[in-house]
Amino acid sequence: MFYLTKKLWLSAFSISLLLILLLGNHLFAQEQYVFDDYGVFSAEELIEINQKIAEINEKTGIDFAVIFLRGVPADSSSKYYHEKNKEFLKHYDFGQGKEKTAVAMSVDMENRHIQVTAHGKMYKTYKKDKNIQATIKAVGVKLRADDFKGAVHTFVNYSLSAYKETNKNIFLKLADKLFDFFPLLGALFIALCIMAGIALTHNRTSRVGGVSYEKLNSFQLNHRIDQFLYTTTTSRTISDSDNSDSGGYSNDSDSSYSGGGGSF
Repeated sequence: MFYLTKKLWLSAFSISLLLILLLGNHLFAQEQYVFDDYGVFSAEELIEINQKIAEINEKTGIDFAVIFLRGVPADSSSKYYHEKNKEFLKHYDFGQGKEKTAVAMSVDMENRHIQVTAHGKMYKTYKKDKNIQATIKAVGVKLRADDFKGAVHTFVNYSLSAYKETNKNIFLKLADKLFDFFPLLGALFIALCIMAGIALTHNRTSRVGGVSYEKLNSFQLNHRIDQFLYTTTTSRTISDSDNSDSGGYSNDSDSSYSGGGGSF
């Protein structure tokens, strides 16, 4: 009887241990978002950074993935990296929800290349060249300093910031535009107050003197206002002109993926 009970306990323990191992492997596989083929992270760092990315992915509903590549041919084009990222996202079934929103960044340390590829709700974000270039530039700074953890976090933070800006409510965007014009409106209001003050002063002078004084100063004030408007409008046009949708390879055979790349 004792032997039978001991045997049952051993069997139950073995089954429980097997289930724990299987469940643990499954959970670890679900949290594997940083793939370090190049070997920039220690085992402990890789576990830590995977856990942090998994938490961010769960909170945002966006799967972020990072791949440090090894053995890529030196003459590889940006499109080559883009296709690799697409295969990677599909192979690991990254993305949550109906649109399977995900964004992957591959880093080729040997050839100094960064590639970003987006899918789902992140598609519009990385269809814009300015978002691609901003992310690559910021990540490149971290990589050149050998701050690999910082590079991963920068990629995630820049992507989230660009995503929020791209999907901002139209009324919030309009409000932002109005705030941009507040300095101009303030300057015009001050100019009108000055002109009103001059007009009141003119009424107290003689008619001949007042007319000549008014003509002279009115011309100067209008000239200053026109000059201010011209300068402000010109600088505004230049700052907003970099809003192209080049996006790298969003018009390929699978148009549900956008992105682009560059060197660092």
